[in-house]
Amino acid sequence: MATVVTAFLGNECSSLNRAVKRRLICKRLDAGKLLHDILRRFFEQHRRQRLSDLDRETLQEELRKLADSVFDEHERVVPPLNKQIWKIDREIRKILLDQVLLYELEIQEQAAAQESFRLL
Repeated sequence: MATVVTAFLGNECSSLNRAVKRRLICKRLDAGKLLHDILRRFFEQHRRQRLSDLDRETLQEELRKLADSVFDEHERVVPPLNKQIWKIDREIRKILLDQVLLYELEIQEQAAAQESFRLL
């Protein structure tokens, strides 16, 4: 009898575990899609521009506003289960986006420095 109960609970736990894993994977895919969409829109607006020549704070504010716009669109389509957690997620993702922007600016500044060095 104990083996039947153990097998039953093991099966239930593994199927529950699979459901949790699927939910986490979907959440990660949504997060990745949102971040990708925000970055795509941002860089489309600045195609053929050297971002390092523009004002950093202005770019950061522009990226934050664009992120809020995309998050609002997503929220209308997929209402959050927990609004407080969604607000925290949004802010964390905006911090990640800010880090991506700063990294891109750093790369462009390094490339500009190398380019000017070659011209000398």
